[in-house]
Amino acid sequence: MNPILLAEVTLEVADYRPDVNTNYPRAQWRWETVALAIEIITACNLTEESEDIDETVTNYLSQQEALS
Repeated sequence: MNPILLAEVTLEVADYRPDVNTNYPRAQWRWETVALAIEIITACNLTEESEDIDETVTNYLSQQEALS
């Protein structure tokens, strides 16, 4: 997996997972955020050439929220 793509998607995911009240240990929050980014990259077949990654992340997370 391209590390730049992973970083880009992880940063987008992090915006949607704020830990305002610091309910999680920072390490756990980071691992869960990266794991979710990897899940999105895989599920949405994202590549370095993918465009509108922010919209893809938003759509994916919205769908997951609707399902829960």
